[in-house]
Amino acid sequence: MTTKIVDKGNKQRLFYLVAILLPVLFLAFIEFVLRLVNFGEEYPLFVERKELQGYFQPNPELIKRYFSNPEQAPNVSPDTVFFTKEKQEDVFRVVVQGGSSAAGFPFGRYGSLQGMLEQRFKRAYPDKKIEVINTAMAAVNTYTLMDMTEEIIAIEPDVVLIYTGHNEYLGVLGVGSQFAGSSSRFATLAFLTLKDFKLYQAIEKLVIALKGESSSAENNIDDGRSLMSKVAQGQYVEFDSKLYHAGINQFQANLSQILADYKKANIPVFIGNLISIEKGMPPFSSIGKVYWHSIKGNLTTATVTQMEHPATKYYAKALLDYQNENFAEAKLNFQLARDHDSLRFRAPSEFNNIIKTLATEYQANLVNVDERVRREADNSILGEKHLLEHVHPTVRGYFLLADAFYNELINSNLLGESEFLNNRALDVKIAWQDIPLTEVDITYGEFKIANLKSDYPFVAESQPRPQMNVSTEMEKLIARRIQGDDWFPLQQDLLRLFYKNGDFENAARVAGIMASAIPNDAALYQTAGRLYLKAKDLTLSYYYFQKSYQIEAANPGYALNYAHVLFLLERYQESLAVLKKGQSLGEQQEKFARLINQVQRYVQ
Repeated sequence: MTTKIVDKGNKQRLFYLVAILLPVLFLAFIEFVLRLVNFGEEYPLFVERKELQGYFQPNPELIKRYFSNPEQAPNVSPDTVFFTKEKQEDVFRVVVQGGSSAAGFPFGRYGSLQGMLEQRFKRAYPDKKIEVINTAMAAVNTYTLMDMTEEIIAIEPDVVLIYTGHNEYLGVLGVGSQFAGSSSRFATLAFLTLKDFKLYQAIEKLVIALKGESSSAENNIDDGRSLMSKVAQGQYVEFDSKLYHAGINQFQANLSQILADYKKANIPVFIGNLISIEKGMPPFSSIGKVYWHSIKGNLTTATVTQMEHPATKYYAKALLDYQNENFAEAKLNFQLARDHDSLRFRAPSEFNNIIKTLATEYQANLVNVDERVRREADNSILGEKHLLEHVHPTVRGYFLLADAFYNELINSNLLGESEFLNNRALDVKIAWQDIPLTEVDITYGEFKIANLKSDYPFVAESQPRPQMNVSTEMEKLIARRIQGDDWFPLQQDLLRLFYKNGDFENAARVAGIMASAIPNDAALYQTAGRLYLKAKDLTLSYYYFQKSYQIEAANPGYALNYAHVLFLLERYQESLAVLKKGQSLGEQQEKFARLINQVQRYVQ
C-alpha cells in the first residue's frame, strides 16, 4: 500500500515537472529558431566601423533598443568617437556616461566633458595613449546608464566618469516620461531584461501590428526644439507627490546598482554632482501664467504673497531678495523654486545629496562640479554666465565642468607621472585658451539654443525660428554648419580660412580637431604638428608629430619632423634614436647623416 502511494506521488511530481519543462523547452526552441533566421534587431552599445578596421564606436542607433517600436525613438545618438577594438597594454581608457550635458549639447563632442578633457590630456600627458570614449546622449537617464554598464566593463576602462540626473523624470524610461516611461520600476527593469530576447521582440511586433501603430512626424523627433516641446506637454510632477518620490527612488536605486557593478569590476568611478540654472530663467511651470518681464523690477512683498504656485512664489521671492542684496536668501529661494518646478527638466536638490551619499558608500570619487562653477558665479548663484538655459552649460560652464573632473583625476594619480605635468599643464588660463572649439562651433551652438528657446516650454507659444545674417566668410561657414553640411569638408575650409588670415593658432586647433576625429590618419597629425610648431606651441606640436610617427614610422618626413621637435624639447638622445632609425629607411640618407652629426656635436 505504501509503495503504491509513493509511486503515485512520483508520477504526480513527474507530471508537474513535464508540465513546466515542456512550455519552457517550447519557448526556448522558438527563441533558437528566431535567432537562427536572424529575426529582430540588436543594438549593442559599441559597433565596428567598416571604413576603420579594428576600431569600435558608440552605436548611433543605440536609442532604438529602448523602444518597442524603434521607429518612434527620438533622433538622438552618442557622438562619433573611434577607439581600438582590442585594448593595447599602454592605453589608458576613459569612458564618459550621462545625458545631453555630458554629451556637450549644443556644442557637440569638442565642447563636451570628453573634448575638453582630451585637450587637457594632450598638454599634460603627450607621451601617454589616452582614449576618451563618450557614451552620453540626450534624453537618457540612469536606466540606460545601468543598462550599459556590462558592455562598458567588457571594453576594460581604466576609469568611468559619470555626470547624470537631469533626465530622471522626463527622459527615456523616466517615471513621468512620454518616451517609454513607467512609474513602476519593476516593469521598467522587466523590460530591460526581456528586450534582448527575440521572442519578446516578436510579441512586441505582433502587438504593434494589431494596434496599427506606426511612426509619425509627431513621434519621429528630429531636433532638440521639438523633442523638448513634445516631452513637456502635460508632464507635470508636483513636489512631494508620489511620482516625485518615485523619481528619487529610481535615481537612488539605479545609481546604486551602477556604482556597485563598477566597484565589483574594480573600475574607479568619478561622479560629478549637478548644476542647473538658478537666476535668469523662471520655473518652467510658470511660463505663460506669470509674465515675468512685466513685473521684473516692480516686485514687492505684497506681489509675492499673492502668487499661488510654490515655484512661482519662491522664484519671485528670490528675485526680491537679490534686488535687496540678500544673496544667501536669494540662493536658497532660487533652489526652492527649482525644486518646486513641476515641469521637471532639472534635477531636484535631493539628487546631489544622493550622489554624495552613494559616492561615499561605494568608494567612488565625488567631483564637486557645483562648487567649482560657483567659485566663478556672481554671488555664488548659478546664472547665465555658466548656463545657456535650464541645464546645458555655456562654453565656460563646460570648461569648468571638465576642469573639476580633470583636477580630481590628476590628484588621484591614476594617470601616473608626466614630465609635462607642470604649471603650464595645470594653468587654467592656458587651458581656457586651448579649448577645442572655434567660432563656428560656438555660434552654431548658440543658434541651436536660440532655436530651442523659441518653443515651449521656454515660451507659452511657439515663436518663429531664429535667422542669421550671412555676409563674411566665417558667417558662410557657420550657415553651412547650420544647414547640415558634411563636417569634414567644412573643417578643411575653416582651416584654410584661418591659415589665409595668418591665424596659425586657430588653424592648428582645427587641424588637431580633425586629427582626433580620424585616429589612424598620420597626415592629419602631421598637419596639426606643423601648425602648432608655427604657432610656437612645442608641447602640442610634439604630441601630434609623435602620433603621426607612431602611425607611420617608415615615412622619412615624419621621422625628421619628430626628431626636430624632440631636439627643440632638449630630448637629444631620443632625437638621435629617431634620426638613426630614419636613416636606416634608405631615403634622404645625406640629410639624416648631416642632422645626426649636428645633434651629436650639439650634445658634445
